[in-house]
Amino acid sequence: MSKYGGSIHRAMDDNSLRKCKLSSCQERRWRISGYCKNHSHGVQNWGHPMGHNIPDRDLTIAFDQVSAVIDKNRNHKGIQEATRFFQIWMSSANLQASMERPQVPTARHMARLYDAKVNPLDLLKVCASVWLFYSMNLKSSDGIYSDEHCRAVMGHKVLKFIPITKHEYIRRPSGKQRKAAGRYIQKSIGTLLVNIVETVMKLEERKQSRLIAMGSELEI
Repeated sequence: MSKYGGSIHRAMDDNSLRKCKLSSCQERRWRISGYCKNHSHGVQNWGHPMGHNIPDRDLTIAFDQVSAVIDKNRNHKGIQEATRFFQIWMSSANLQASMERPQVPTARHMARLYDAKVNPLDLLKVCASVWLFYSMNLKSSDGIYSDEHCRAVMGHKVLKFIPITKHEYIRRPSGKQRKAAGRYIQKSIGTLLVNIVETVMKLEERKQSRLIAMGSELEI
């Protein structure tokens, strides 16, 4: 900032003469960001300049796959710990929602999930489906672009369980809150999410192996 004598406006004017850091974009940078306005919002809201939400319909296959594994392993200690994590998060949020500095992230939003009696198992399934989608679409231009983007989408999907009635106004979770929720999820149950995804992939490999075996040449 000393280069501009402490003037934020001069810094913004100078920055606006430069191209967006994203090589495929020809737009000028926005304010003091290294990106143009659209891509800066992508970073702010989704953790990546190309970040965006993943529609629920795109997660359908992944959701069905992780649900089958989770439902079959209800008594697995990791599954039980994960559902307990979500339940404790919601109940703690319910107690801390009115605090100036809650100990858990997105407390006010998670308190609403608690009030709505959201099933912790559903929260686990949607998080695992996002993680699987990311793992299987790493090279897709239509997928999830980075770990931080993945965390933001997970946070968004969990907070999307907040019930909103037709005549009720509630401020939607911000990008910062989405990412905070996603980081909390990864930190707390990331090992289990990896385990679930690896299990789904092993099942898919077995299916492919069986198909190859059935299609192999028979003796004549």
